[in-house]
Amino acid sequence: MKTDDLHPRQIPTTRAAIRRELWDKGCFVITALLKCVSLAPDSAAFVNQAVVAASLLERVSCLVYKGKDGAWRKLPENAYKKAIFEAYAETEDEVAFRLGEQAGDAEQAFTTLWRIADLVCPMLACVTEQAFVSEYAYAIEYAVRHGGDLPKPEIWTLFPTNYPDYDYTQGIAALIREAAGTII
Repeated sequence: MKTDDLHPRQIPTTRAAIRRELWDKGCFVITALLKCVSLAPDSAAFVNQAVVAASLLERVSCLVYKGKDGAWRKLPENAYKKAIFEAYAETEDEVAFRLGEQAGDAEQAFTTLWRIADLVCPMLACVTEQAFVSEYAYAIEYAVRHGGDLPKPEIWTLFPTNYPDYDYTQGIAALIREAAGTII
């Protein structure tokens, strides 16, 4: 199998294997994200949950399959939204149920969760670039800090162009890179 045209961190597999991985990891991603939206973004617990969610997202995003045309592909953005977010947090009631006693404002949690989906799903689907754990964590932190009260992002490659203060090298991303001693 020729892998010269892969990004260094991409892992060749099959489309079916990617779907299985999404099925296996989707619930864990949503659980970590729901904990994130219910925690203060400056807390250690938030950082832990954001890193967990970001690590799972990064793992899934590394998986690519060879299309019929011979080019490496990822699933389309909507496939990631459906497999992760719709499967486990499609409605506000489902989010409230998953939050349980910490439900608080389920509407706010639902809105924030789906803004996170709008940010991370294009990152998952991007074949030409590969997002780092720190970049997924920053997207999560950014949406949580704004309480999901953001316009739908206009994504170019991996990042939104219509959020003037979006800086994926700051906040939790800088903390992760500092702790790791490298860019991750």
